[in-house]
Amino acid sequence: LFSPLNTPILQRDEGVFVYVGRSILQGKIPYRDVWDHKGPLIYYLDALGLWMGGSSLWGIWLVESIMLAVSLLLLYLLLRGTLSREAAVFGLIAWLAGFSIVMGGNIVEEYAVLPATLSLCIVMARPRYSALLAGILAGIAFLLRPNELAAPVLVLALLTWQQVRSLQWRAVGNSILQFAGGFALPVLGCIAYFTWNGALGDLISSVFFFNFLYISEGGSLVSGVLSGMAYLAVPVLFALACLVWLAFRGQVALSSQQRHLVIFAVALLLLGPVLKRTLWVAAWFILIMGAIIGVRIRAVPLLSSGAPSSEDALAISSIQRIVPESKPLFIWGNETSFAVMAGRDISGRYVYIGPILTRGYGQSIAPHLLGDLQSNRPIIIDTSPSDPDTPSLSGSPPV
Repeated sequence: LFSPLNTPILQRDEGVFVYVGRSILQGKIPYRDVWDHKGPLIYYLDALGLWMGGSSLWGIWLVESIMLAVSLLLLYLLLRGTLSREAAVFGLIAWLAGFSIVMGGNIVEEYAVLPATLSLCIVMARPRYSALLAGILAGIAFLLRPNELAAPVLVLALLTWQQVRSLQWRAVGNSILQFAGGFALPVLGCIAYFTWNGALGDLISSVFFFNFLYISEGGSLVSGVLSGMAYLAVPVLFALACLVWLAFRGQVALSSQQRHLVIFAVALLLLGPVLKRTLWVAAWFILIMGAIIGVRIRAVPLLSSGAPSSEDALAISSIQRIVPESKPLFIWGNETSFAVMAGRDISGRYVYIGPILTRGYGQSIAPHLLGDLQSNRPIIIDTSPSDPDTPSLSGSPPV
């Protein structure tokens, strides 16, 4: 669905991820040499895909497809074993039908589906060292993006809650220590790698300090939660209908494992708006509740034709015509994907102007950007005429 055939021009975020991944294969280090503010794992997954595909986007599509296929297989086996084959098939069909609305191809939430699926498997199967495994998954999700921690943390919450109810206080402490140890394994490895390359401070500034300022610009926590709930209006109403059906019509006696499924789904639903993970959480909730109840849902995915707009295609062809491969380029705007599709390198560390326009952050990095422009003398492409979020170069300074 999201193959290069269907998405010939990358969107903004996806374009940045691909550009940073390509830079990694050129020997550069994220944050230090190429700026962005997501967790580091997404860039190295893209670098892996580009390496596998010989610099082609098909390699990234292959990595995505493998991870999502494994997730779907695990979900099917889990739901079939817990409920029934029919419920598992229906749940996955309902989830896939809404997938094109929720996901866009090569975004963090897609890669986070596999850690979340494995977390659900731990909740249901309860293997030995469950807390340790959940901690490792939490560390991996954290490295994708810090707010992707919900599913692994819920595993720890469910484990410790059952231990608390049984007054197994030593087991509670042991689970917390295991989780912390598992979390530390990938995270400490990441810290060591970026420290060795002199980029740990840049990572902290980009992923934590910048994101705090970025979120603060968007309003208060309360307004963020309310806006998140607005996205979840449909699944919330669906959930209420399901609960009413269970209470008054269905009279379904759920097993212990089935109750765990419901608890996991409802908790993710409640955590979604707080952690800014609204859309894909909605899909998870529909998947699990739909599989349990088996109601019929008609999902109409909003599929795009994949055809690039004439403006985007013209911009890319213009960059290829105007900017020689040996000449540095700087895009005044946020369309890093244009440089990726045109096969050109962007001058300096800042590959789009988003951080420059962020209050409390842009003032500190503006001198570095100006220094890059003065030393590299790139050809500047101004995208402000077609992008309302980008101030015009002919107007007042943005910072």
